[in-house]
Amino acid sequence: MKLLRQFCVQQSDAPGQIAELLKTGDRPTAERTAHTVKGVAANLGVKTVQLAAGELEKAIHDGADAARLEPLRQQFATALTPFVDRLRAALGEEPVFPAAPKAMVVDPAQLQLVVEQMTRHLAEFDAAACDCLEANRGMFASLFSAEEFGKFEQQVQGYAFGEALAQLEQAARASHG
Repeated sequence: MKLLRQFCVQQSDAPGQIAELLKTGDRPTAERTAHTVKGVAANLGVKTVQLAAGELEKAIHDGADAARLEPLRQQFATALTPFVDRLRAALGEEPVFPAAPKAMVVDPAQLQLVVEQMTRHLAEFDAAACDCLEANRGMFASLFSAEEFGKFEQQVQGYAFGEALAQLEQAARASHG
């Protein structure tokens, strides 16, 4: 169940992330993202998603142009999105909405406490970091750009606590100016 939930959270936005990465010219990360979804889909036995992600990964790897990549990316989204929606329904979860917009008003003192708490969880490699992130998504989202927040969230949920900690400390420093 945990793997299925993680798949919903971590991979549901993969087509959008890949589109963004290709637009900014970060093909290696786009390829890696497709590769990750392919692997997880294979582990879960979701052939349609696995195959669509695999085709997209190969095309990115082979240096295909946008005219070739975009239909493959859309095919990938068409395979992934309904599967994630059905999975969320089966797990009895509400659809997850993207991270809170920058406009969220955050109490700096409260944010500092949450950041300190998260820093402690990450430094101690404590799985409670995942719960801390879930409970305070809006606050953490206020520290990062949407793309950075997506990366931070993936690191925390993938237990890459060292990388997440480095990213959090950098964002916290930047926000204090």
